Amino acid sequence: MDYNQPGFYHFSDDSIALVKAIEKNEIQIKESKVSLLDLCAGCGVISIEASLSLKEIKDIVFVEIQEEYNSFIQENMKKFLKDKVNYQIKNLALSQYTSDEPFDLIVCNPPYFIKGEGRISPNRNKQLCRTFEFDSPQDIIDTMAKNLKENGRGYLLVPKGVKAWESVINKYEKASLLKSLERAEIYLILKSNTDK
Repeated sequence: MDYNQPGFYHFSDDSIALVKAIEKNEIQIKESKVSLLDLCAGCGVISIEASLSLKEIKDIVFVEIQEEYNSFIQENMKKFLKDKVNYQIKNLALSQYTSDEPFDLIVCNPPYFIKGEGRISPNRNKQLCRTFEFDSPQDIIDTMAKNLKENGRGYLLVPKGVKAWESVINKYEKASLLKSLERAEIYLILKSNTDK
């Protein structure tokens, strides 16, 4: 995969496993124009790969706190999707994101480490990719839930064995394990009856 990526961080096989789970689960999309929200978007690989196989995706909103990724998202969209999909990039924390229109699909491959855990990178950009600095696992679940359409589906990749994630996932009634990977797990997130 010939994606443009920054030198400070590259996507992993876990991102591709997430895309495959989305493809398998969304094979029978009935809508003709699907909207997708990509949280912790990085260089856009997950949404772009999903759009290449699910032709119904017509609109993507990339939410990525690091502006350093913007040019990589733009280059990758131009290279792989040309003008087939409309997109926007929002540089802000997930907890700050709101939309007037809910989404059909939401994808998220968040940082794997909670603040204060794991190695600290001397590279600030790499540290932001790996560790929650502004948001939390609860912020991610809340952002996904409040921005999903009634019948929308969210796909969340989380590290195995992290208590903060396990606690949040176990509390959310509409989260179900789709696939277990070597280092991570993929969850399907649906809108619960209590979400506003």
